[in-house]
Amino acid sequence: MRTSSEWTHVGVPKLETLKKKLIMLEWMFLPDMKRNENFKTALSDIVPDKSSTLLFLCKSGGRSQQAAIEMTALGYKNCYNISDGFEGSLDSKMIGWKATLPWEQV
Repeated sequence: MRTSSEWTHVGVPKLETLKKKLIMLEWMFLPDMKRNENFKTALSDIVPDKSSTLLFLCKSGGRSQQAAIEMTALGYKNCYNISDGFEGSLDSKMIGWKATLPWEQV
């Protein structure tokens, strides 16, 4: 759900220890935040098993929530939004995954 710029300039989760696969697929494109019309098809091609667990994340949890809802509507049974996103909320009451999970800048 993150944009390619966010993956490149902000960071990516390191999932090796969790034995999970990172799929870097954009929900929206910069600079105009136009929706990726191929998202659902592309993700379905990458993860055809609708019983797979899909964890969606973006900067703050908004775009990833939209994507999780869309994939659930397509029949995926285990879609989860990482609600705090990478950075957490601006009021700093919520802590993003960068504070709790391993990550690296690529």
